[in-house]
Amino acid sequence: MAMTVEQLKTRAAAFRLEALRWEDMGYSEQTKRLRDNADALEELAELKEAPPLGYAENGKGFIYPVDRADRITNPVPVFAAPPALHIPVGFMLVPKKPTDEQLRAMLAVQWPAIYREHLRHPDNGPKSAKKTEDDIDVATRQYAAAMCASPEADLPTEIKQS
Repeated sequence: MAMTVEQLKTRAAAFRLEALRWEDMGYSEQTKRLRDNADALEELAELKEAPPLGYAENGKGFIYPVDRADRITNPVPVFAAPPALHIPVGFMLVPKKPTDEQLRAMLAVQWPAIYREHLRHPDNGPKSAKKTEDDIDVATRQYAAAMCASPEADLPTEIKQS
């Protein structure tokens, strides 16, 4: 789903309001992250509003400056490619396959006492190793289920068919 300039600006304003709320509670790290996200969205909105650099004639290999667009029968606007934006931490993609660190973190959250005990005594015998392998298998399946349930971007039909 491509967001319009208006939607980007609205979301940036919402991030700024949320940042003020967190700032009032004294959470500076959360405030900074929200403001960085708002800045990134506003920068993206500015790039989407950029005027075309010129026009290409549909079916021909010529590009004309903006002031000569009236001479073209089938004008196609030509835009400069925007520079790659820095992705804020909150927007980074999550890998489809969990890393070892993610699995350890999930186990530590789900069974903190068992996981802590396993870290203290990694060689507790085959039963302990089997239990740990089962726990990792469960955590991997939970992670896969969560990734499958996550929303996907709405792609144009021509991309879905290819």
